[in-house]
Amino acid sequence: MSYSHSLHDHKPGALFRDRAHAGRMLAKALDLLRKHDPIVLGLANGGVVLGAVVAERLGAPLDVVVCKKVVLPANPEFAIGAVGPRGAIVANEDIGRSVRRVGCRDGGGC
Repeated sequence: MSYSHSLHDHKPGALFRDRAHAGRMLAKALDLLRKHDPIVLGLANGGVVLGAVVAERLGAPLDVVVCKKVVLPANPEFAIGAVGPRGAIVANEDIGRSVRRVGCRDGGGC
């Protein structure tokens, strides 16, 4: 499997050119895990491409997790948590505390 990228898609100030580039960098950082027979989980809606690159580079199997992103009301691109299969909830507590501190409470907007 091969993933290519286009330099003209690179946004100024972005850390990575695209998800495949991010996957290559993450795989490099995780290379020590190769000896532990890892399984890579790619999150649907963007993380599968990244996960596929990591899995390929680590020689690991890839599985997909479908979850629903929980967003900050004022910025739908900013994830503050997720709801996964069977109602599993993952929340970024640091972000939650920050949001409450600036007055964004109970879906009342920011």
